[in-house]
Amino acid sequence: MQRAEQIALERGCELVYLATYSFQAPEFYSKT
Repeated sequence: MQRAEQIALERGCELVYLATYSFQAPEFYSKT
């Protein structure tokens, strides 16, 4: 993520949109 941020800043990006779905990261969405 740090490398992606660095590249984005070098290219003048000011906004990032990230979307994930529960099937892509089930541990992240776990409610335990």
